Amino acid sequence: MSGTKNPVYLDADLLARLEGLADEAGVDRDAYVEDALRRYLAGRDLVALQREVSSRADLAFDDALELVYAERDAARAERASGEAGSQPR
Repeated sequence: MSGTKNPVYLDADLLARLEGLADEAGVDRDAYVEDALRRYLAGRDLVALQREVSSRADLAFDDALELVYAERDAARAERASGEAGSQPR
């Protein structure tokens, strides 16, 4: 993982949970936090896409669903191509 250092302050309980989950996944805390944030943001992007698709009156339900799944698969492929080593699941 490379990037800019950005301190994040967590309460003791959250930090303990983070450390336990990162250990379980076999990754360091920073990698676990980065992956969790990426997944959260991808979920928000998917919700926004679903809203956009549902607002289109000219798009049939099956076509909208196909578009949502295509975008989901593209996001997963992009994430997988950027992963180095083992990432938490």
